[in-house]
Amino acid sequence: MIVAFLLAVAAAQSQPAHTPLQAQATQARLAGRLDEAVTAYKRALVATPAWSEGWYFLGTIYYEKDRPKDCVDAFARFTKLQPNVSAGHAFLGLCLFQLGQYPASLAELNRAERIGLPQEDALTDVASYHAAMLHTKDGNFEKALQILNFFSRRETIDPKIIELTGITALRRAIFPADLQASDRELIYRTGRAVMTGGARRAAEAARMFEELTQDFPTERNLHFVYGSLLLGSDPEAAMRQFQQELKIQPDHLPTHVVMGLQYLSQGQFEAARSTGEIAIKLAPRNFTAYTVLGRALAEGGLDIPAGIASLEKAVELEPGSPQVRIALAAAYAKAGRRDEAAKQRAEFQRLKKALEGGAP
Repeated sequence: MIVAFLLAVAAAQSQPAHTPLQAQATQARLAGRLDEAVTAYKRALVATPAWSEGWYFLGTIYYEKDRPKDCVDAFARFTKLQPNVSAGHAFLGLCLFQLGQYPASLAELNRAERIGLPQEDALTDVASYHAAMLHTKDGNFEKALQILNFFSRRETIDPKIIELTGITALRRAIFPADLQASDRELIYRTGRAVMTGGARRAAEAARMFEELTQDFPTERNLHFVYGSLLLGSDPEAAMRQFQQELKIQPDHLPTHVVMGLQYLSQGQFEAARSTGEIAIKLAPRNFTAYTVLGRALAEGGLDIPAGIASLEKAVELEPGSPQVRIALAAAYAKAGRRDEAAKQRAEFQRLKKALEGGAP
């Protein structure tokens, strides 16, 4: 893993031949004499501060020796010299996490993800796990589950990944270390069920969720998770689970939003309208709630001007969403506003390309 990233470093910046100090540092590291290597790297970097390879390996030694402050200092220097090497940002994010600097840690881990980390790599796994933890703690459960789904198709899944998946799926904004002992069975079983569904073993996952909902019938968010699993295979059963969730949590925004989207897919525009209005009352700054209402009004022909206004509000709240742009384009077209529709379609294509990594 380190060799691959070192090659990336070398390709990014041509460096002079090793000086005696650099060679001494490298030899000590390769021989496992880490204390000697640290001293040699520091001396070499005083002489050649632009030696990015030196900052990288000094940082990895500090990481292995559990010296996060020194690790942060080394990788901060490395990432300035080599901003497009994802491993540097990943290590920097991990060391910032150890220092409890969580927003800065997540920013670096996100940067590493955007640049691109290799699959089936130990550093990628650790960085992904920590990013998922931070997104969960921030309440960004959907993003965290998207990251954790990366692990679902492996033959063996680390128990701590399963545990975090359960915490995230049940929408608990905590770190695993803060989990109550009394909740561990529920959390672990939920994590296993979600991972089983992610591995496309839907029938097995459904059986696991059936058992969970029987054992924990009033557990918050459990019916929502189960319903989300069922949406693709049995929408009617999914909606029953969502109704159960609303009996436990009448003001559960995610359930209202997902039900609204399902009503739209079924052409039930009045039901989608009602659900969208409830969602907006619950979360007046939630762009998806305005999208549901706007689509219901415009696509269903219930009130096209009001639908356009709702979709325009959704764009205002989340201008980077391609889905909102294309919905607004369709509404403008339905109202005969062709130029505005064309503009929104063009913006949809631009945003879609950017999300796919094709934007400049």
